[in-house]
Amino acid sequence: VHGVSRNTVSLALRNHHSISEATREKIQQVANEMGYVRDPEMSKLMVHLGRRKKKAGIIAELAYVYTLPTTTGKPGHDHFFEVAKNYLEENGYRLSPFLLHEEGYSADDLNRILTSRGIVGILIAPLAMGYPGLHLDWSKFAAVVIGGIPCEFNFPRVDNDFYYATQLSLQKMTDAGYQRIGAIIPSGYDRNLG
Repeated sequence: VHGVSRNTVSLALRNHHSISEATREKIQQVANEMGYVRDPEMSKLMVHLGRRKKKAGIIAELAYVYTLPTTTGKPGHDHFFEVAKNYLEENGYRLSPFLLHEEGYSADDLNRILTSRGIVGILIAPLAMGYPGLHLDWSKFAAVVIGGIPCEFNFPRVDNDFYYATQLSLQKMTDAGYQRIGAIIPSGYDRNLG
């Protein structure tokens, strides 16, 4: 595929959400036609090289764990990742996404991968209502949950202040002269978020 960087090809072959679906499919099609097969030994080498980079200025690698499929129509999740990634890179950290639904990782797989890569910090992306849980060996990791969905995690969390945001939105619409303002709120929000 002409006109794309090596990094784009690498991300597309790993089915990374930051590459558009059309570009991923095109790159993957060309790779399949060329007989590309993922080499597990190369993956181990890349982990090793990543560790060497840590010595050259990267303080640590952190994981960003998506528990929802990225195709849920919730673009805010990707925005959270990009903002966190940019901030962390500016401060000497690398943020790596782990897409549990798309990659098919089990808890044991994820424990092994995170430990082998020396990752000890995890940002947990917004969870789905009723998410069954993320059963990792939490004694090995520090974690922060993004969002207010109730879950078994007793970790620090960051969340939007929906009440304030709603009040601000209503005030802005009123100031703009709108009348008869309505709101559509999913039925489970009051029950699940109290």
